[in-house]
Amino acid sequence: MLFPDFARPLMSGINVKTPIALTGGKVYRLTLYPELGRDDRSVLVVGMTLQFQFEEADNGLKWFLSEQRKFVDNAVKAIKSVWDDRWRITTGSTAPHRRLRDVGVLFALKTHIDGWHSDDDFEITVKKVPTGTPDSAEVRYRLGNADMMNSANDARNRGGPTKQRAVVHEFGHMLGLNDEYDTNPDFFDNLRHTPNRSWLSDTESVMNAGERVRARHYVPFATWLTQQLATVAKLTTSDVTYRVDGVWDATNARL
Repeated sequence: MLFPDFARPLMSGINVKTPIALTGGKVYRLTLYPELGRDDRSVLVVGMTLQFQFEEADNGLKWFLSEQRKFVDNAVKAIKSVWDDRWRITTGSTAPHRRLRDVGVLFALKTHIDGWHSDDDFEITVKKVPTGTPDSAEVRYRLGNADMMNSANDARNRGGPTKQRAVVHEFGHMLGLNDEYDTNPDFFDNLRHTPNRSWLSDTESVMNAGERVRARHYVPFATWLTQQLATVAKLTTSDVTYRVDGVWDATNARL
């Protein structure tokens, strides 16, 4: 388990251009902290603010405040259980301080329920539907909004060897990752997302039909770290490249 030393931020900034964004795109925040009690590792905290709007469909079903809070709590727990601390990001270079050579990743999700909030990164509309309704969800990345159903926290069979909760898959889109199953995208694919056909056979992947976060899904974070250490690399004439699991970076992740 990772414990960032929040009293000592080492560096911070916004994300690099994400795979889903042809131009521009939504911003999430990254802050690197030392790992508490250690001087040989750090923790990269990925911050995002999610605003949940609860919609009552034309079926007479109403949301109770307790249901709304339970949905949000379960969504955050599901996302963190799947996405937190899956892989280490490392560099083989000795140029940075040794605490910067080995980095874990955590997600810090701030949430709002209804209302208007200027700090939200994504506004998520959740519709209450009858039990048994086929679930659907969509993230419109460039617009910064998403639609889900009250079943988004329920594990469903989506054609892979394991079940998948829609909320953990859609969070991958909020990070800027494409689908890894075959779809027929609209022409205006930057408002939604196009399929990444490099990984169609990996049905366990969270961006396909399962809930496995693969090393490639952390590559945007490795890219950000590489960019942050570019000055160190230049001053020391060193190659300071960060890779996930010691292997994966932007050159081979095929995102």
